[in-house]
Amino acid sequence: MLAQLNLEGWLSGNISIRSLWKCIAIRTIPYGYSRSMIASLFVFFFALWLLLLPGSAAALPQSRTPKPYQLLTPPLDTPWTSKVGTNPWPQHPRPLLYREAWQTLNGIWTYQPASSSSSRSSPNVTGPPPALPLAEEVLIPSCIESGISGIMASGGLMHMWFGTPFSVPADWPRKHRVLLNFEAVDYEATVFVNGKQVGFNRGGYFRFTLDVTEQIKFGEVNEL
Repeated sequence: MLAQLNLEGWLSGNISIRSLWKCIAIRTIPYGYSRSMIASLFVFFFALWLLLLPGSAAALPQSRTPKPYQLLTPPLDTPWTSKVGTNPWPQHPRPLLYREAWQTLNGIWTYQPASSSSSRSSPNVTGPPPALPLAEEVLIPSCIESGISGIMASGGLMHMWFGTPFSVPADWPRKHRVLLNFEAVDYEATVFVNGKQVGFNRGGYFRFTLDVTEQIKFGEVNEL
């Protein structure tokens, strides 16, 4: 998979919070505790209780850290495997169609397997995409069976998610359209930008282009 973004026509205490509240309400002080200590402990435990309430920011699941990318050695290796690096093919893939306002999306993305049926752990590939980052880092472009992908998967995996954050410069002219170009995705691709499906393609050897002007946020982080 080779992706790019173009512009233009191409582009511990022993007092509980309940006992603390009772002490303050009836104005009694437990042995060994001053009134200021009781007040301070009450504020601390009350704040802690609020943080642990369901739906509070602290109670929300935190963004996971994907498994870092690591070059793997395939069964059949070549001298060029270690020379690819993590910034493959930074040049414009079609020099005759080059525009000044463009950027490559090649590099380290994240990846995880997906099932063909909907579930929380492996969402349906045609449903809403899972939150980024995904489970493992992967090099794009590559195929997941290869050593340079960092995955070297086997066993007939049929469905998978790939994702990356990207930004669109705020100074790109707004009068033009922003196009997302894929040189090829084997074999089918359902594409989402910021959670919204923007296109579908079938055919592992074909280039395809999607107009994502209405879905992107200029000068902000977007998710593909």
